[in-house]
Amino acid sequence: MCIFIMLIFQTLLLDGDKICWIILILILIRINVSLDWYIDSIRQRYLFKKEKDFIADEKKQLLLKYPIYMLFKNSTGNRTKEEWKELSRVLDIVYDGFTEKLCGIHNFTDLEFRICLLIKMEFAPADMARLTNHSRESISATRRRLYEKVFKRKGKPKLWDKFIMDL
Repeated sequence: MCIFIMLIFQTLLLDGDKICWIILILILIRINVSLDWYIDSIRQRYLFKKEKDFIADEKKQLLLKYPIYMLFKNSTGNRTKEEWKELSRVLDIVYDGFTEKLCGIHNFTDLEFRICLLIKMEFAPADMARLTNHSRESISATRRRLYEKVFKRKGKPKLWDKFIMDL
């Protein structure tokens, strides 16, 4: 493109042809329009990401206000079925039907479902292990297997976490 513009400039300097001027102007307009479109698309992506991040932060702050969050965060062991149900209910409130979307993806075992709830709450694998009475390795293996079951390809536990967080 630059070579083409240089050739037109060279032609303009030599004979000043009106057609070359028109072509050059059209090319410069096209470049400017493309640049404006590109800058606008970057601006839109930035604003969308910023808005998405703001909403995620707001939801996280709302989740922190529920007593069940602190109960799980400060827990040193296994929780009761009622506490897990309450956690599920709260996540549904904060994240607009999260468990319904989750259950529509796969038929989870209790452990798998609970791990997904804890991922959504942004708990570390060590905390998940403590709350489910499993090893960290078991938690990581379950996350990896869930990714493979749902997406039918190999993946790392972090990919499953990202999927859950985006759900």
